[in-house]
Amino acid sequence: MIRCAACGHGWLEASAIEAGVMEHIGDDIHLAENPGMLEAQAARLAAEALAAEKARRARRARRAAEARRWAMLSGALGITAALLWAFPAEVTRFAPGAARIYSAFGIRANPAGFDISGLETSQTLTTSGQVVLAVTGKVANTSRLPRKAPGLVFILRDEKGKKLHQWTLPAVSAKSVPAGRSAAFITRLAAPPRGARRVEVRFSGNA
Repeated sequence: MIRCAACGHGWLEASAIEAGVMEHIGDDIHLAENPGMLEAQAARLAAEALAAEKARRARRARRAAEARRWAMLSGALGITAALLWAFPAEVTRFAPGAARIYSAFGIRANPAGFDISGLETSQTLTTSGQVVLAVTGKVANTSRLPRKAPGLVFILRDEKGKKLHQWTLPAVSAKSVPAGRSAAFITRLAAPPRGARRVEVRFSGNA
């Protein structure tokens, strides 16, 4: 609102009025002769402009909040995918069915987190004439974290695969095996059954 300092006449600055409003005011010539009506019109236009600005800011705030939520979701999914890729052994240990998903992507998942290698068998004869079977080997920690090696189950089978005897080695090592390292084991069986031709070694429990 512009008011003349000499005569007191008031009018609206043209740049503050939209084209449609200007045409309407132009049709109602008597508005220019009534300062009170002009002031009310200016107040209404200012209120509408303020409401429009508030609505625009609210829309912008909603878009920014939605963008932040999508960014957080994408980050969480990325972190989850990285953890699933980095620790397949731990994941399949708690969810064995995930091994199939890993296999589909060419990732080897070992729920036990250990591999058995270097198996060797030997027999010795004691002074009393008793035969003792010794089985040696190594268990390697294939996971990315130090872990305690699970126990081992040894099965003797004949040439047809029939089980003749079974025994357990409860613990390979009293301490945790570092990631990428191995722990050696040895177990002995006195008087193994006759006909035994093969030793099968498995992890005990759910490993």
